[in-house]
Amino acid sequence: MPTAGGARLTCPAGRTQKGRGLDLHLSDDDRDLLREILDSAYRDLSYEIADTDNYTFRQQLKDRRERVGRILTEVGGPLEDKPL
Repeated sequence: MPTAGGARLTCPAGRTQKGRGLDLHLSDDDRDLLREILDSAYRDLSYEIADTDNYTFRQQLKDRRERVGRILTEVGGPLEDKPL
């Protein structure tokens, strides 16, 4: 949900830990930084999943990677020079 001069991310009420929604306004530079951080975290989780022998922990990592991927999509998706 880009807005003039940055991005606006919204989380519906009831989706956050305390039951409150989230409305985050970011400058373009901050959105790009968040995108880079999320992209890196997503990729790191993929390596960690591949190296994990414990089934339960692997499933938790996969769930986390899925959540990071959804947030990454909200801020513009993976970095173009590094497809997922």
